[in-house]
Amino acid sequence: MTVLPELHLTVDTQIVMIGAGMSNIDALPSHTELLGHFHVAAFLAIDNDGQVRAEYERKMSEQSTGRQWLTMLAKNDRIRMYDLVKLPTKVRVELEKAHFDPDDRRFVRLAMATDSKCLVAEESDYSATVRKALKKHAAVHVHTAESACGLIDDHQAENQQP
Repeated sequence: MTVLPELHLTVDTQIVMIGAGMSNIDALPSHTELLGHFHVAAFLAIDNDGQVRAEYERKMSEQSTGRQWLTMLAKNDRIRMYDLVKLPTKVRVELEKAHFDPDDRRFVRLAMATDSKCLVAEESDYSATVRKALKKHAAVHVHTAESACGLIDDHQAENQQP
């Protein structure tokens, strides 16, 4: 059996909040399933600078289900730390042209640092134009909760082949 490297994913705050039932957007089964996958099949990417963690903490109170999820991941060694990558000029220019929220750049920079180069986000900021620019100029793939679940399932299946 070939053991593949760990799957490290960057997850936008909104996805955590939806999956944890903390959003006015109703969770789909894939949102809940995605959060569950981090307990057994995937690892959450967090930056050493604390920018992503600070956003999680700012948007989710200490007693919230989202923060409880993060605490459980930390206790069970399901978080992997990375240094944020500097945005290449071409990526920065393309994101500015698309009026991409500067606060969300931290998630792009974190996803760029991981081997998987996967960012799970469903906000309107991640338009087709932004997704295309990120894929072309930063090799970052933006996934929905549903497509991220598929990615994790595929990774698990590959790990179980003899």
